[in-house]
Amino acid sequence: MTASIADDVAVGGVTLQVVDPSGATVSNATMTCDPTWRCTDTRAYGVAGTWVVRVWAADRSGNLASASTTIAIVPGADPVANAGPDVSIDAGATLTFNGSLSIDDYGIVAYEWTFTSEAVVRSLTGPTPRFRFDVPGTYVVTLTVRDVAGHADTDTVTVTVLAASPPPAETPFWYYAAAGLVLLFVVALVLGWIVRRHRAQQIAARRRELEAAEAEREAKRAARDAQARMPDEDEL
Repeated sequence: MTASIADDVAVGGVTLQVVDPSGATVSNATMTCDPTWRCTDTRAYGVAGTWVVRVWAADRSGNLASASTTIAIVPGADPVANAGPDVSIDAGATLTFNGSLSIDDYGIVAYEWTFTSEAVVRSLTGPTPRFRFDVPGTYVVTLTVRDVAGHADTDTVTVTVLAASPPPAETPFWYYAAAGLVLLFVVALVLGWIVRRHRAQQIAARRRELEAAEAEREAKRAARDAQARMPDEDEL
């Protein structure tokens, strides 16, 4: 709050009295004033209700004067924590938490994330802290948020940490050697079949040539025999 003080000679000092809603005086503090006796006080009013603030001023002659006013502090709504959706990650990965969707009518001033990892209770602060999970398992992480009035709310997020997939097994050398032998055997069979087929075709072609030649010789022999049996003209 701010108060302006004036005196016809000189102001000697200014005190602020603060009375809470129950009627108890909780403060009688000297106010901070500039050379023109404009005085200020900054404080938190942590209880809802009507507060009375009274300014006392004294001049250098010891004369006193006061002025008072009331401040109505209304209770704000509780914050609503939002730890984000459940998530699954691989072991060894770093997760960034996100509580930025948490809300409050006057603003959230504190974020705390708590969980147990490797038998140690972990505590992280801030709306988006990071943590590396090295051990597979299921972790329930609790987010607690607080507003300026100290009101709090909690929410949880479940983090499932999966075991890392093992690297593919290396194929042993004998597997490739056996596969190579099988391939060579198949190639040899195919080449052998091709060679045998070609040779059989050559033999069949040669046999046809011999048979054709033999048929031609038989035809010529038959022609000669027929000519030999014909009577000569002299005999006729």
